[in-house]
Amino acid sequence: MCKELNHGEPFCRQRQHPLQSQRQPFRGGWRKLLFSCLLHRGEPARRDEPSIMAWELTNEARCDGEWDILLDWVHEMAAFVKQLDGHHLLALGDEGFFNQHHFLQPGKAQLYDGRHGTDFAATLDIPEIDFGGYHFYPQDWGHAQNLEFGVQWVKDHAAAGQQANKPVLMEEYGLRLGDAVVPDAAARSAWFARWLSAVEETGTAGSLLWMLGGSEPDTVVYKDAYAIYNKQDAALPMAQTRGQGAS
Repeated sequence: MCKELNHGEPFCRQRQHPLQSQRQPFRGGWRKLLFSCLLHRGEPARRDEPSIMAWELTNEARCDGEWDILLDWVHEMAAFVKQLDGHHLLALGDEGFFNQHHFLQPGKAQLYDGRHGTDFAATLDIPEIDFGGYHFYPQDWGHAQNLEFGVQWVKDHAAAGQQANKPVLMEEYGLRLGDAVVPDAAARSAWFARWLSAVEETGTAGSLLWMLGGSEPDTVVYKDAYAIYNKQDAALPMAQTRGQGAS
């Protein structure tokens, strides 16, 4: 499993300007103390726990308009976490946006021009970052009418991983039902098959569906518009994920 060391809101949001005043709190000693406590907690300590595959520094980090702030923070915190725990893999936990204009796709500027303060390729170049994880939620990103773009999104991240000689993982993807392009579960499954075929064809590390829902009392509250409850609807992504792991 992957665990996030930083819970809650992503790194910084535009509503929190001025950004310069945000730099010190996120690079201060309290954050390092928090990480240290998390890694040493438990029996055995989490840094020695064999069932944990990797740590992620944050969840869907953004720092709109100032991509160097987040990158500097990743440099510092990745090195710090590796000093505490050299046993587990480490990733950022970002959505996979680029600041690489040679990747720029028509009509997809917000995903490639650095405006969200992250750069997938630059993050992979940090020595302490072991792998890259990226997400794909086209409906939330304003690309609900061009779901075929998911194939190119997979290819661009595969290329970045090859350039850095590091594995990359589509660690979250999902579609909501009910619009013209994804009216029902059959349409959703067809698009999932298209994207997962691209993951397999590019030879990247795999994919993780967001998300499987359950009716049991201890899991029923964990749901959103992307949750899949029907076993038949879940069969395709699960089968293809197993295939990726076996290849």
